[in-house]
Amino acid sequence: MRHYIKLIICSICSLLFSLVIFTNSFELPAVAKRLPLILCAVIVLLSLMVIAQALYEKKKGNSKVEKKNIDVKTVVLFAIVIALYIFTIKPIGYFIVTPVFLIFMLRYLKTGSWLKTMLIAGGFTLFVYLLFVLFLKLPVPLGIFES
Repeated sequence: MRHYIKLIICSICSLLFSLVIFTNSFELPAVAKRLPLILCAVIVLLSLMVIAQALYEKKKGNSKVEKKNIDVKTVVLFAIVIALYIFTIKPIGYFIVTPVFLIFMLRYLKTGSWLKTMLIAGGFTLFVYLLFVLFLKLPVPLGIFES
């Protein structure tokens, strides 16, 4: 499959993903839905830019675009792990699923040592807790910790 077709397919998937975020954001309180709506706008803008660039490169006949390889196995694995992450947040809880997700992804990408991975996962989870739960008082799915 040609590279520009893969880029367009990935961009369409991103657009569909942003549509899911967009529709689900209306279930949130008014203050809480601002961030998802901003993220949707960014995803849509970037996806459309990728589609435009892919079509431009195809029209231009730039051969260097054709030489880039997309590791389909990695993309599929990421999609599956992200889907599992999304579907397990509510039943298990954000503060359990997020560190596990981050640790898995960071280790898979070989971004650093185990210590760095654990510090990033723990630090990010703590940051989200402090910001969203304590400071903004926004609901976060607690899963098995809900009472």
